[in-house]
Order: sequence, then structure tokens, then C-alpha cells
Amino acid sequence: MTTTPLSLDLVQLCIDGLMEGKSLKALAQTLIVTGTNTKVQALFQKSVFVHSHAQKEIKWNAFIKSQSSLSLRAFLRILKQAYEGYPSLEQLKVLEAEIYKLMEEEMESYNLSLSYKALLPTFLFYFPALLLLIFTPLYQEFIQLGLI
Repeated sequence: MTTTPLSLDLVQLCIDGLMEGKSLKALAQTLIVTGTNTKVQALFQKSVFVHSHAQKEIKWNAFIKSQSSLSLRAFLRILKQAYEGYPSLEQLKVLEAEIYKLMEEEMESYNLSLSYKALLPTFLFYFPALLLLIFTPLYQEFIQLGLI
């Protein structure tokens, strides 16, 4: 089972919905009712609530700023524009490509750090064992000669 960031799941859900001919507002309504991912449901539910609020600009800005992930913020900006009737499919595809690029960069930096993490057991376990193998005969020789 692969895990993907929430923002990538959201973008892919929206792209699929748009490709099926639904608007993002209609997709949000169906996901709120029939969705299986509670985080996705909660996010769409809050976005619909914020968009229907009397002070929607202030509420949207606060909602977007409350998200910690930059890709999630970008997704919410696109979602806001889509709720207002602007086309969003191309923006979602660009965001999806950027998220994949960020994931690849993150995996690459993680893979680079693995070689250093693999050295830790070497220094903790193998190196002391090697020292014992080298110095035990030398220690026994010193005992036999009476130097210790």
C-alpha cells in the first residue's frame, strides 16, 4: 500500500471529477456525503462552509493560512477560484506535477541520507567486535610476557 500526501489525493480526486464532467462544487458536495477519507471530507466541508459565508474573502484567507502544507495552500487557492467559476483543470495538472516533483526530491534526499544511517550500526557493533579480534591476542601476549 502506498501512501500519498493529502494534497496529492485531493488534486487527483479533483482532476478525476473534472474529467468526468463535474464541477468542483458538485464534486465537493458528493465527497462530503459519500467520501471515504474523513480528512478529505472535512476539508471539502470546511471549504464549502467558508465559501458560503458572508465574509468569504476573509474566511478563505484565514482558512488558507491555517494550512501548514504549501501544496495544500495552493490547492485551496485553486479550489477557491473554481468555486467562483474559473477554470481549474490546467492549474490542478500543474500542481499535481509540482507535487510529484517535490515528492521525488524528498525521496532523493532521504535515499542520500540512508548511506550515513547505515554506517551507524557498523560503528556501534562491527567496529568494537573488530577491535576485540585484533587486541585480544595482543593482550594475551602481554599477559604471557608479564608486561600486564
